Amino acid sequence: MNTYRIFTAKFNNFSEKYIGYEKNSVLNVPQQYYLLKTLKNFSREDGSFVGIFRNKSDKLALIKQYISRFKTRSYYHIRNEAFILNLLSGWIYKSNTVQISFPKLYKSIESKHTFTLVSEYIDGLPLTKFPNTQIQETLKNVLFSLRVLSLNLSDTKKRNIPRRHFGMLMITFPYLILRVLIREKSHFYLYLLYQFYKYMFLAFRGKINYVLAHRDLYPRNIQLKGKKIVILDPEMMVYSAEGTDLAIVLPYYINKLGKNKVAELISEFSTTSQKRHLLAALTIFYSIHTLAVEPLAHADYNRVLKFLSSYKKWEVLFFKSGLNDVTLRHTHLNIIG
Repeated sequence: MNTYRIFTAKFNNFSEKYIGYEKNSVLNVPQQYYLLKTLKNFSREDGSFVGIFRNKSDKLALIKQYISRFKTRSYYHIRNEAFILNLLSGWIYKSNTVQISFPKLYKSIESKHTFTLVSEYIDGLPLTKFPNTQIQETLKNVLFSLRVLSLNLSDTKKRNIPRRHFGMLMITFPYLILRVLIREKSHFYLYLLYQFYKYMFLAFRGKINYVLAHRDLYPRNIQLKGKKIVILDPEMMVYSAEGTDLAIVLPYYINKLGKNKVAELISEFSTTSQKRHLLAALTIFYSIHTLAVEPLAHADYNRVLKFLSSYKKWEVLFFKSGLNDVTLRHTHLNIIG
């Protein structure tokens, strides 16, 4: 989503709640599919539906459908997911130990007020079902595969993928801080405002690389089936500053894996001081973003509050010793697609 679409989507989200919602929204899917299970139903707040379906050939599919008179954030998310799945069709990352891919896109259909996405249903286990050591290793493999994918995409495909510029974060951050100050009423967030811009300008001393960022790499969106790893729901995937994916999920994984395991991930993917400064700035930004937009009772809201309450402790994680340059080795890799 570009800047214009972000603001129009926010306005349309408000309009959807009071004007756009249709009480009689009826699921309209291709005739050969039969509903097995509803995962998410239409509501006044969100005109989208998600369900598991079976077709006449006994093949399972995941169908997402958006119905509304307005193009809200949910509309742009499902549309972007269809675009990304189509763009990355056939892409597989293989190493000696794992195989990583995205679900197959079967079809996407857009008509007036409706967008339907039909994709492969992944009958695997979410990452939460596995021990912490495997969670850490899987997350590392996924982050690495996205970096390799970024390097191997053609220039044509790169130009077509939405890009979230770092400058946009600079512009929107004061607004997010203001929203958090209204909620939390603490001078601590003014200190974080200073810290964000400090680390940001330090990061600008070097080149900021842009890579494919999923922006929602929580365990629920990573499924395992044997040696196969499938990355789900790339609805928010864009080109963004390197470190974005790790920055967004740091509060969750510090709580889940502990600071030492997360420090290992940081050492693996942020190998220079400039990259550590960038990661610190991104972590502050997305933590504040969560506090600004999520409901007060949301689990992510409370997790980030706890995370920021120990700011000085986690800040040390970014600047530990061990800044050894790590290069992407293409040996023993088989990139398909």
